Amino acid sequence: GSVKKAAVVVVVGLILYQLAGCLYDHYTYQPRGSLMDIKDQPTAVSQMMHLHCVGRGSPAVIFEAGLPWGSASFESVLTLARSKAYREKTSPITMCAYDRAGYGYSDSSSEPRHIGNIVAELHRLLGKAGLEGPYVLVGWSFGSWIVELFAHTYPDEVQSLVFLDGVVANQTGRMKDFSALLDEGILSFNIARWTSFLGLFRLTGSLGALPLEAGAIPTYVREPLFSYAFSQVFKYTFPWTAYAELVAMRRSEEIIYEARSKALAQRPHERPLQSLVLITSETEGTETTRLQLEDLAALTPLVQTE
Repeated sequence: GSVKKAAVVVVVGLILYQLAGCLYDHYTYQPRGSLMDIKDQPTAVSQMMHLHCVGRGSPAVIFEAGLPWGSASFESVLTLARSKAYREKTSPITMCAYDRAGYGYSDSSSEPRHIGNIVAELHRLLGKAGLEGPYVLVGWSFGSWIVELFAHTYPDEVQSLVFLDGVVANQTGRMKDFSALLDEGILSFNIARWTSFLGLFRLTGSLGALPLEAGAIPTYVREPLFSYAFSQVFKYTFPWTAYAELVAMRRSEEIIYEARSKALAQRPHERPLQSLVLITSETEGTETTRLQLEDLAALTPLVQTE
């Protein structure tokens, strides 16, 4: 009897801990950008998405975060862009980062979380914000698939692509053990999404035991950005969204492969991109670097040579 009562007390305490933490975060850390409704039909359910832009000018540089992160990944870049020293030394451009559906301050979506739906949502968001292309799209990790698909889907609206540690296309078939790692990630976030209601995800992060791949914020990130970013990781929707994106990963692989093949077959001479850049932290000669360079070479026919 006493053990059962103690267990109930612990569970209730953890639930209250999570609720109190969410309330504190909600009132302490406000969105730094704007919330916009991207619903595509008057009768559709409202879907608010968070977009944070700095500066005025052309082109608009759009940052796409990796998995499982949101706009806070690029908040330090936007902070730098706001500085007087930066503005005095560079030409005026617009820099924007946003939260994909379910991350940060954006509403969750009932649509599958593959990159096809993500790109459609991003396109509607940019339209609602009045940001005109052609854009410079910067994709970090998983975000590189999103910006590449955006370029294939809306070729007239993209000027340049920048891949930051770009994810290799068709990882399941080309990278050793990737399929097993993906299944491990799905299992981990499946556990995390249910335990988030008990505050265990928040507790793990607060104790510094949350791994980087699960959404932990690197220790070199300074306050107040550190707490601002962590407040978004601790939301109920965070592990659910990461789980949904991982579950849809194999479908996303199919989508990017099909879109790339179609683009290369149909537009071998149009070459709409002005530039294509890969920035990687991988050591030269590794399997990942080799495959990243292979992907970069495969896309070069889409780049202008004049």
